[in-house]
Amino acid sequence: MNPADLLSSAASAGAGQWRERPPEWKQGAAGYGFRFGSAYAEHVIRETLMFGTSSLLHEDNRYFRCPDTSCKKRLTYALKSTFLARQDDGSRHISVSKIGSFAGAAFISRAWQQPSSRSVHSGEANFGISMAVAAGFDVVHEFLPDLLHRR
Repeated sequence: MNPADLLSSAASAGAGQWRERPPEWKQGAAGYGFRFGSAYAEHVIRETLMFGTSSLLHEDNRYFRCPDTSCKKRLTYALKSTFLARQDDGSRHISVSKIGSFAGAAFISRAWQQPSSRSVHSGEANFGISMAVAAGFDVVHEFLPDLLHRR
């Protein structure tokens, strides 16, 4: 268990609690617990799918900071990195394993969702939000070390 993964699942559960999604899980500690468990289970499925497919496809989905110093280039690099993986030769290509694992986890997680969240539309929305959050984390990975070293 990685603390960032727990924090991400906790934040996802908090957002679901605030929006009361799915409404069948209601409010309170029990509702938050269901939402946290669901978010963490989806994370485990996503990471499992990504590990298997990235190994088969020789894709490295780890984040490497941009060597450039331009803020605009670094931001662009971080956002593109959400969708790209390094190959064995060091080149970057569309990450089939990452995009596929995010989509797979979004739709597999519909299996334990309540009826209000089992639709294809709900899976699509989950996929889009998950990719947007991943992009946000890549931007944080790019710029946070600089902010921490400024005093």
